[in-house]
Amino acid sequence: GLQGLTEDLKAPRSDLHTMTAAQTLGMCMGKMGRFAEAEELFVENIAIQRSDPDQGIDLGLVESLAWVMGAQKDQVKLEQAEQLLRSLIRSVELTDAEQKHLAGKEEKGEKEKKERAMGAREKRAAAERAFCALA
Repeated sequence: GLQGLTEDLKAPRSDLHTMTAAQTLGMCMGKMGRFAEAEELFVENIAIQRSDPDQGIDLGLVESLAWVMGAQKDQVKLEQAEQLLRSLIRSVELTDAEQKHLAGKEEKGEKEKKERAMGAREKRAAAERAFCALA
């Protein structure tokens, strides 16, 4: 059952498919009201992603963490979730503004290609800044 899958995910999960499965499992746990377990899983995933400086943190993972923190009906966790999301929004807005500024300086064909690549990288950096602001 689900307990067996949870135990399987205790193993190192550095590949994308296992990380995605762990995030989906965390969302399922949250929907079943197992918020603390889901939070623990998301925090572990964030720690794994932070250990790879080239990877950064996935925005969806930070949003998922904020969701389970806010759903626990604990005022402190709810305030932390709000702070995390506000910080994430500010970081992403800054990233988007930086992209527009940089994109204006490049030729059109290269601009679109670089904007797509930079967008993913910069949004991961924004998630990192938001998560660090919570700590």
